[in-house]
Amino acid sequence: MTMTIHLILKTNNLKTFAQLAFLVGVCWMGYIKATFIFLRRYQLGHLIKQLNLEIFQPINDIERKILTKGFRFYDLIRKFLVTEAWISVAATCITPLFYNKNGGFVVAGWYPFNTSVSPTYELVYTQQSVSMIYVSMVNIYVDVVLAGILTFIGVQCDFVCHRLKNSQPKHKIKSVMEFEKVVNHHRLVLK
Repeated sequence: MTMTIHLILKTNNLKTFAQLAFLVGVCWMGYIKATFIFLRRYQLGHLIKQLNLEIFQPINDIERKILTKGFRFYDLIRKFLVTEAWISVAATCITPLFYNKNGGFVVAGWYPFNTSVSPTYELVYTQQSVSMIYVSMVNIYVDVVLAGILTFIGVQCDFVCHRLKNSQPKHKIKSVMEFEKVVNHHRLVLK
């Protein structure tokens, strides 16, 4: 909030304005994402429970390989994003200790009190660091959860394609029944 006030009241050059506008946008997006996830937490929990249904499970070794390949890539991306976020946040929080930029704070901000005296400086610095860590981790973890769900949906679409290719029994009635199962699976994935 102090960044938003500082952005509106105190910014006098374009470079500082652009930097603060980016940070304000990222922070507000983190709050919005967290709010929507919180408001939809019961629907998200219901969705995750439904993903455990038998129809969504792999039925043969080829589908297990498809599942493993999809989630192995997801796990690699998840680890990269979380590691990169922690390194970025740590660097952002530690840099003001070595360079007196933004008044010695993590980000420039406006406060209605003198922040240059101790312990006010330490409290504000800690508040900014904790806030930066919180917003960054909320942004990353919400994105990681949504990417995991989308990866699961992609794997399910691969299952549907695989089942359609391999549903050619000798009997016509059995073929229609297999096709009906695949179509129902597809409808559940889209739902």
